[in-house]
Amino acid sequence: MLNLMRNKKLKWMLLVFILILLILSFFIGKKIPWQQQVFMYDALRQTSILIFGLIGAWFAVLLPFVLEKGDRLKHFFSFSRKLFPALSSAIYLLVITLFIPFLANISQNIFTFRESTIIVFNGLSLSIVTLGLLLLCWGLVMILLSFDILKKDIELKEAGAKLEIESRPHPKIIPQEKSAKKSKPKSRS
Repeated sequence: MLNLMRNKKLKWMLLVFILILLILSFFIGKKIPWQQQVFMYDALRQTSILIFGLIGAWFAVLLPFVLEKGDRLKHFFSFSRKLFPALSSAIYLLVITLFIPFLANISQNIFTFRESTIIVFNGLSLSIVTLGLLLLCWGLVMILLSFDILKKDIELKEAGAKLEIESRPHPKIIPQEKSAKKSKPKSRS
C-alpha cells in the first residue's frame, strides 16, 4: 500500500476522489441542520481519542520489548516514524472536534446569521466531518500497516540471524585417545 502511494497517477485519482466526496458532502450537509450534525463531531472525537490511545498503548507494549534487545531499536524508530502522521492527524482531529462545536454555539448566541449563511455553514460542517472521517480511516490503515511492517522486519531479522548461526561450520569434536599406559605419578625422593 505504501508503494502504491508513490504512483503519481494514483495520488491524483485519490485527490480527485476526496475532492468529489467533500463537494458532495457539502451539498448534502446544506440540508442537514447543525443540531443533527453535532453527534457526528462527538463520534469523531471519541474515535480520535481511541486512535490516540491505541498508538500510546502499542508504544507502551513495544518499547520494553524493543529495549530488551538493542538491535530492535532501529525497527522501533522506523515504526514510530510511520505512526507519527496517524498520531498527528488524530491530535488535529481531536482539536478540531473540540473547537468547532464550541465556536458554533458561541457564534449562534452572539451573531444573527441569515438563513443562506447558516445553510453554507451546515455544508461546510458536514465537509469537515467527512474529511475527519477520511483522516481517521487513513490513520487506522497506517497503524495496521505499520504494525505489520514492524512484525515482518523483526521476523526477517530474527530468521536471518538464525540462518546465519545454522550456516556456520561447527568445529569437529575429536575424541581423545585413551592411552594404554597409565602414567604413574612420580614420587619425590
